[in-house]
Amino acid sequence: MSAVEVHLLPANKDNYVGVVREPGSGLVLVVDPGEKGVAPEFLAARGWRPSLILNTHHHWDHVNGNDELRSGFQAQLIASAIDGAKIANVDRVLSDGERLAFGAETIRAIAVPGHTLGHTAFHFENSGLVFTGDTLFGMGCGRLFEGTPEQMWGSLRRLMGLPDETRVYCGHEYTLANARFAARIEPDNEAITERTEEAERLRGGNQPTLPSTIGQEKRTNPFLRAGRTDMRRRLNLPESAPDSSVFARLREMKDDWG
Repeated sequence: MSAVEVHLLPANKDNYVGVVREPGSGLVLVVDPGEKGVAPEFLAARGWRPSLILNTHHHWDHVNGNDELRSGFQAQLIASAIDGAKIANVDRVLSDGERLAFGAETIRAIAVPGHTLGHTAFHFENSGLVFTGDTLFGMGCGRLFEGTPEQMWGSLRRLMGLPDETRVYCGHEYTLANARFAARIEPDNEAITERTEEAERLRGGNQPTLPSTIGQEKRTNPFLRAGRTDMRRRLNLPESAPDSSVFARLREMKDDWG
């Protein structure tokens, strides 16, 4: 099994730029270079040249460093078919389910609309990891800027369908803030309490809280727990309420929370 190495580079206020290297081939790619200079400095220090840039979606804080990587390294820019018209200089578009070879690794595009309509997650199938951009965060999910609650809930369900051990790399360092909201929703969830303490320890040492895993998110992320009967009771919703309506209520509460 291929085991790519992943480096998370802090960018902007709370973004992460992902740098991935496939050791067998030495190939390198960059995920969501949202701030100029961050990835090139890291790459130059190691003598690495990226061949690919992956954009999960079109928001500025995920694409601002695209052009310098394209011009400086002749890297190929890849985005979803929908975002191909919203991101400058896209070289190749991927539709849902399409795969991309990366040395011994295979990358599958997973359409996850909700935060934006063209949002795509990138699943590194052999290595068991996924870049979720702003769809799935540590203990949270993205705001619905373009999509509907039904779309976002469907997208989260798709990600929940990945193996529990799949490592999750998100686009922002939001875990600790999300943990406080999760504790409000499920104050008796010991897994949330433990993860909150771990996030406090990591952030206190200026360390990332990522990656998490799909299994960990299922246990501690309220947005992935919208299908549970006890979540309906907590939110005073009828048991007959659709899962997407439970999710929508959680998202409204989080928007009000901040």
